Amino acid sequence: MRSVVLSKDGKLSISTSHEQPTPKPNHVLVRVRAFAVNQQDLKPTDEDRATGCECVGVVEDCGDVKGLRVGATVAVIGAAGGVWRDHVLAPARNVIPLRVAPPVPAMPLDAATWAKLASIPSTFLTAFLICDTLDLRRQDRLLIRGGTSSVGLAVSSVAKAIGAVVAATTRDPTKAPNLSDNGADFVILEREGGIADDVRMMFPARDLLNSADDLSSATPADTTGADKIVDLIGPTTLIDSLRALKSPGGICCLAGTLGGPSTNSVQFDPLIHLSSGQYLTRCDLKQVDLSRAPLQEIVDRVLEKSEFKLNLDRAFVMDDVVKMGEFVAAGNARGKIVVVVNDEMPS
Repeated sequence: MRSVVLSKDGKLSISTSHEQPTPKPNHVLVRVRAFAVNQQDLKPTDEDRATGCECVGVVEDCGDVKGLRVGATVAVIGAAGGVWRDHVLAPARNVIPLRVAPPVPAMPLDAATWAKLASIPSTFLTAFLICDTLDLRRQDRLLIRGGTSSVGLAVSSVAKAIGAVVAATTRDPTKAPNLSDNGADFVILEREGGIADDVRMMFPARDLLNSADDLSSATPADTTGADKIVDLIGPTTLIDSLRALKSPGGICCLAGTLGGPSTNSVQFDPLIHLSSGQYLTRCDLKQVDLSRAPLQEIVDRVLEKSEFKLNLDRAFVMDDVVKMGEFVAAGNARGKIVVVVNDEMPS
């Protein structure tokens, strides 16, 4: 059986030395048809390891697990040991059954549909969780830091459907059009020194916004900032995000670490950096009961109703996983990257 291995120096390769897993109680054997690429999948550790945390595929054995059957389409999220392989044996709690209509009735799903399906589960579940955690509402002014990440793009799509006003950030000017095309009302370029003043000028106090005053004379002291912020960059921008947040009543959700560990000379201190009346929270899909996750509803709204933009950037085949790793490492991704598990064994 083929498995994708991440070396300790961050290189991907395909190994054929892994045996196909043997079914056991409370586990589901899944033939993998496609898998999504997430940030943590490509983080090297101190040893070579099988990698991957989510995939979609078909049940080949489910024993006495209730709610599943052989041949069912499923998503696997958060299973340990790596799921980028031909077959994966996953705990039943990590397997979510799905109903997906094939392009041709009574025929199996094609590669294009598997690729689209693989791009949805953790990305859109996280986006919905973020919007729920923020209690995002119509006309809320939302700032998304890390806006060109797959989760950032999904949050923007969901937020626009809710009716929020969205500002999204990127550090790469060439990716700014992606944010506008995805529905962002404002695009902000990340820069040294932070963007808090830019955000506060962009989102004036509502009484100032509703007045006939000329906003060109406004200063940051006259303005409010974002009502809600999702920070996908992490500790490196958290202090600046709180400066950009409305007080009182603003909510900031820390939901990623795209920027890596903090390099700030000043470490976050809630007694100093969190203003009175501001709220700081976080969201982590690992803490969600997947049996209660509305993934079927999300899949229907993305694939059948087209309520949200998919933002699938590129699909590779498993035999080209090395090229995929190089593509992602070069920073070329402009959306979700997925890999379709082709049937051909490597020569």
